[in-house]
Amino acid sequence: MRLLILSCNTGEGHNSTAKAIIQAAESDGAVCEMKDALSYWPAGTNSFICGGHVFLYRNAPELFGAGYRFFEVMSEKTNEKNQLREQKGKEPARNALLGLAKLPAEKLYADISAGDYDAVICVHVFASLMMTEIRRKYGDSLPTYFVATDYTCSPGVNISDFNACFIPAEGLIPEFSGLGVKPEKLIPTGIPIRADFYTRLPADEAKEKLGLPKDRRIVLFMCGSMGVGPMKETVGLLLESMPSDAAIAVICGRNEKLKAQMEKVGNNGNLFVIGYTKEVCTYMDAASLIITKAGGLSSTEAATKHLPMGFIDAIPGLEVHNRDFFCDNGCAVSGETAEEISSVVCALLNNDSKLNEMRNRLAGYFTHRAADEIYGYIKADCRG
Repeated sequence: MRLLILSCNTGEGHNSTAKAIIQAAESDGAVCEMKDALSYWPAGTNSFICGGHVFLYRNAPELFGAGYRFFEVMSEKTNEKNQLREQKGKEPARNALLGLAKLPAEKLYADISAGDYDAVICVHVFASLMMTEIRRKYGDSLPTYFVATDYTCSPGVNISDFNACFIPAEGLIPEFSGLGVKPEKLIPTGIPIRADFYTRLPADEAKEKLGLPKDRRIVLFMCGSMGVGPMKETVGLLLESMPSDAAIAVICGRNEKLKAQMEKVGNNGNLFVIGYTKEVCTYMDAASLIITKAGGLSSTEAATKHLPMGFIDAIPGLEVHNRDFFCDNGCAVSGETAEEISSVVCALLNNDSKLNEMRNRLAGYFTHRAADEIYGYIKADCRG
């Protein structure tokens, strides 16, 4: 098979999802090509969008959330989900969203026509909207699939045209179908992650590999590749109030300013500061609990490791839906402020039975190997 995977360079999550699918497909001999959907925009647009995304994400999360909510409304995501399809104003909203995809879709279509692909896999809704425009305008019948990377039906998914939609959990089928996605197209597979997240090192072995103390329970603190959220304040409070047998490992991502700030915090050997690392998998093996932003990919990675989560409210929008999914299913706790999250995390560290209950719930929910299942479905579907 020859597959085109369309991602967006607005963060590591979408690209990591794409790479996980590629890993599964190439292990079966498939030929894969990954492209950034934003690269089909006019010159400079890609860097403008990605740069703006990072700036808002780090410096103006409320504005970021307001923008997401705007597109949620445009995509007809309201509390009256059972009435969405009958609401007035549907066509203007649909046309506005698809209109954003028209200009880059023409250039993408030229690439697809020359690529001799068997299927296209979209791991970002913008790529899915571009493919929807191609199918509408050119009548293209190339099999197209969408992979949801958050625990909600993102704006634009319900107006996209695809052969199948792979979603994170069976429990989300009512939300997606209530917003207009045909139930027969919804395939609950989980979110694709790298294969190494399905294996585990014993905690002591992982600690030794990373240079962490074996006699301490590790609280892993990470907020995505861009390192956002009230990390400094939360770490300070945790150092003051957490049990004496606990230590904190903070992964700051690419945020060098944050890393420098964290390194100035007094720690008495209880704080380990890490910048960008490729050893996240091993840090999760070493940890007893993780404090993180509620990103779709990072949450799935931790959940697959059966690692209880404490969500810090960094960014409104998609992450609110991700947080609610895990908290509602008893797999995580959350706090609105640094004080709240440090309080609930310390309470968990003092409650082994609750931590074990959360681990057991995660083990029951996260049984899929999503990338393998998605590739297997597409391979069978394309062969008819």
